[in-house]
Amino acid sequence: MYRIYNKLKESILDNLYREDQKERNRYKKYLIKYQDYKIASAKYANDFSRRTDDIFNDTDRLEIAKDYIKKNINDIVNSDNLKRKSWLLVQHMDNDTDFQEWFIKFLSENSEEYKYLYDRIQINLGKSQKYYTQDV
Repeated sequence: MYRIYNKLKESILDNLYREDQKERNRYKKYLIKYQDYKIASAKYANDFSRRTDDIFNDTDRLEIAKDYIKKNINDIVNSDNLKRKSWLLVQHMDNDTDFQEWFIKFLSENSEEYKYLYDRIQINLGKSQKYYTQDV
């Protein structure tokens, strides 16, 4: 029964992760085509009927992810697969630095995930990067 429960947890996170990456990979094609993020973002929002302040349609998905991560943090920190997928979702929660700061405490300071999230938080707070992982 425990194995089935863990598979269900992984499945939920996998779906959130896949949708997140699908949006961003599709957007990369727009960036390549238009060579300007403002033009690419406007075109992407228009083509997919999205609000310009939520072109990836993240609002609901990231709220679901946040709730899932909070409730399952003990399992997440004990699974490299779950931790990596959770980190990527948290990385995109730019409107919630409090949650990003909460989550980073569960990452090893020597890990790439920690460095990327640390710099992302710094940028979101209007501060300088330490590891220079983010293209700004």
